[in-house]
Amino acid sequence: MLKVVLFDLDDTLVDQEGASRAALLDWLPELGLGLDDPEELVAAWITIAEAAYERYQRREITFQDQRRVRVREFLGADATDDEADEPSRAT
Repeated sequence: MLKVVLFDLDDTLVDQEGASRAALLDWLPELGLGLDDPEELVAAWITIAEAAYERYQRREITFQDQRRVRVREFLGADATDDEADEPSRAT
């Protein structure tokens, strides 16, 4: 008999949205971006991240590529892969 246990981490067992928001707010000053309207930046990040992840789920891009897409689009930067992998260097 096969027994399986499934865990739904994103926003069930782990507060993914809260963790992403906190990480983004910590990252912005590192990039030299102001926090005049942090909620606008958080909303922009979420929109970009969701679209990139949907592309990954459709297997249009790799997991690493979706991470790079998020960084490039959020920063409006034409970063190399290495720069996008190290977001603090992408500016």
